[in-house]
Amino acid sequence: MQYPNVSKLVAAAAMTAAGALVLAGCSAGTEAATATPEDVNITFGFWGSDDRAARTEQAIALFEESHPNISVEVSYADFDSYTQRLTTQAAGGGLPDVFAVPSELLVQFSESGTIVDMASLDPGVNTADIAEQYLAAATIDDTLWGVPLGRAASAFIYNPDVWAAAGLKAPDTLWTFDDLRDASKAIVDSTGGATVGVTDFGKFIEYFQIYLISQGKVLYTADGDLGFDESDLEDYWSITTGLVSDGLATDAQVTSLFDGSMETSPLVAGTSAAELGAASLIGAYDAALGTPVAAAAIPTAGDQSGLYAGVTSTAAIAAGGSDQQKAAAAEFLDFFINDVEAGKVLGFTRGLPPSQVVADAISGDLQGSDLTLYEYDKSIADVLQPAPPIFPAGVATVKPEFTRIYEDLSFGRLSVADAAAQAFKTFNDNL
Repeated sequence: MQYPNVSKLVAAAAMTAAGALVLAGCSAGTEAATATPEDVNITFGFWGSDDRAARTEQAIALFEESHPNISVEVSYADFDSYTQRLTTQAAGGGLPDVFAVPSELLVQFSESGTIVDMASLDPGVNTADIAEQYLAAATIDDTLWGVPLGRAASAFIYNPDVWAAAGLKAPDTLWTFDDLRDASKAIVDSTGGATVGVTDFGKFIEYFQIYLISQGKVLYTADGDLGFDESDLEDYWSITTGLVSDGLATDAQVTSLFDGSMETSPLVAGTSAAELGAASLIGAYDAALGTPVAAAAIPTAGDQSGLYAGVTSTAAIAAGGSDQQKAAAAEFLDFFINDVEAGKVLGFTRGLPPSQVVADAISGDLQGSDLTLYEYDKSIADVLQPAPPIFPAGVATVKPEFTRIYEDLSFGRLSVADAAAQAFKTFNDNL
């Protein structure tokens, strides 16, 4: 997918943060506009759906009225296309001035000097209303390298009409993979095999992490070591391939085409009744499917949920821009996360607003997909686990390799044992 809908927008705000503290700086508003008195152009890059892009443009259009001196060019793409382009831009020194950073690249970008330490900016971003557990997602050795743009756990996103037609009730918060298997069997039976229970999720490393957390493990420890064994991979992929081989999850041909976008989603196409995904995508699913989806906790393999308090994306500021561009990028981010009117426009397209003040301010007017996300977030609040450690530097290639190996497994080119051994070696080789 190309970077579509590039448009000229306007933005401003103020940015600097460390931990949960507010460092010197001002919040969005008229005062912030004086930080960059001269005209300046900056770029903003992020991944996501067309709905996310449209709301982003609307929010920045609000900002344009009070900050006509800052022009922002916006580009976006689906996650895989965005990440590929971002690594190319980083290598060539052409990163956007402010951009969403995939979690697996954050350590690498911070250590290489690609992004700035937020505390080095003046003025700075007001992070007082963002909980420390979410700021931790961009904090390395007590240094804050970015600001959350949204917060949300992953979810089991499903078509409630298909679910109800199969005689199924909404999943419990701590349901299991055996429960998923039973529900999928009921859906296949009720649809005569036209719809399977779930899109195969075995190729996505994010859900392997959740599987591990439900058993008290993690992908990577705080020291940068592996937090799981080869047998964990084998067990996990035995579950996912078992669903596929029994006709309860999408087959290899269908799954191989699914890249996480609405355009390739089996749930949207109606060939699957559910998918694992970021809860922030509920609105995109509603729009693409044409009917409201529902959300439940992801099945657990242990005695606890594997869901954790995470951020949907973190925005960082490129180190290569001029001082004026960095200041403008900081102004932009402060407005983006702290302005209530912008929060109303953005809704929950990136998950819940990172600022609790903004989230509380707009909660009374929620409806549709935003209300679904808000209620889902409340339903899992008591089972959320601490966020796992940030991926260490140099492991960016693990994610695509994880997907590639699973696709070899799906198409019968590898056994479960051989795929697990190959993937475990890949994890070790990238440390």
